[in-house]
Amino acid sequence: TVTFQSGVYFYNQNRQTGQWSADPSAPHVNGGAYTDLCGYFNLTALQDGKALGAAPVKIAPYDSFHTMEELYAEIDRIEAYAGEHTGLYVEKCSMGSSAGSNGLASLDMPYLIVAKDRAAVDNWLALKEEAECDPTGLIAKLEGGKLGSYQVPILYSNIHSNEVAASDGILAFAWMLLEAAAGDGKLSYDMLTGFTPAGEAELKEQMGPVGEAGSVAVPDLVKDTATYLGYIRAEKGGVSAPVDLEQYYTISTKTLTVEELLEDVFFLIVPEENVEGRTYLTRTSSGGFDLNRDNSFQTQAETQNMTRLIAQWNPVSFTEFHGRVQTFQCEPCDPPHEPNFEYDLLAEHLMTGGEALGIAAVANNDGYNSYVIPQRDYLSYNGQKTEDGTPTNQTRWYDPWD
Repeated sequence: TVTFQSGVYFYNQNRQTGQWSADPSAPHVNGGAYTDLCGYFNLTALQDGKALGAAPVKIAPYDSFHTMEELYAEIDRIEAYAGEHTGLYVEKCSMGSSAGSNGLASLDMPYLIVAKDRAAVDNWLALKEEAECDPTGLIAKLEGGKLGSYQVPILYSNIHSNEVAASDGILAFAWMLLEAAAGDGKLSYDMLTGFTPAGEAELKEQMGPVGEAGSVAVPDLVKDTATYLGYIRAEKGGVSAPVDLEQYYTISTKTLTVEELLEDVFFLIVPEENVEGRTYLTRTSSGGFDLNRDNSFQTQAETQNMTRLIAQWNPVSFTEFHGRVQTFQCEPCDPPHEPNFEYDLLAEHLMTGGEALGIAAVANNDGYNSYVIPQRDYLSYNGQKTEDGTPTNQTRWYDPWD
């Protein structure tokens, strides 16, 4: 038995203190130098200079890490497994090809459909066509109770290819669905449902006194929707240490079946939008673009393909998974916002969705038991007071994100 650990590949220096800290992830800048330590090798045992035998070994940052070549193969395995072991409709599709700029090869951009059957997918596309061509007629059907049963699409994807854990997590979700469908069909997970008295006290302590400098303020935009469940950190300002959830929260276990889930939705799964970046483990595509900065102008083939996919399916929920940032963070983000983006109309639904994701994630994770939502958590009191010492309760966004 040979046991070894791969070390930390990078160190970051704090600009203020000058101290160095370990960074076990891919650099946020364009890069992927940690692949110099990764790959497939033959581990050879020697005794007195004589080879006793060899075994193939894969060196990777974590067990479920996939190269882009492995992602392609994994998508094929998922499709084949579903056909052999489940009655679900699972199909690998293509949204097009990557740009293939600067002499690099253009690559296929695959995605997966996971639905209860093909009819669910076709029915949604017919409904979407009707909504676009005869919206008045479709509304009449809806109001008259004549629309019948239908399923709506949910889209999961990753666009930052050097934030590699996101792609692997999306594939793990697909496997979770299919393996449950191939087994007893059941899916169970915990949910935080409320605060215990100790939790209410700890939340108040961690948010701080109203008006005091640095205390967290509740934004008007979310005061009626945000629950703050999952906010409590192991220590004030901490992000990653586990929290005793049962001490602070009431928890319930939700059990459903894959069949029940797919009666409501079907899934569109894009493990990686930047297939070239994942191939070479860079943040950018072959054209040198961070594709997450190209969604407005859509100058790149990858962004055009993804926009076309969104327009084709019109998903009711679209979750873009990223990685690397130490804090577990869910959108919605805090100001400033694009002035032509009617953020207030979306805020209620964004907060509800963001908290639903965060609450479920931390309740089922041994390492991260808290999360942040910038729109909810990043507004703080500046501590200004009147002449008689009364707090003015003026606030500021201390860490604008996006």
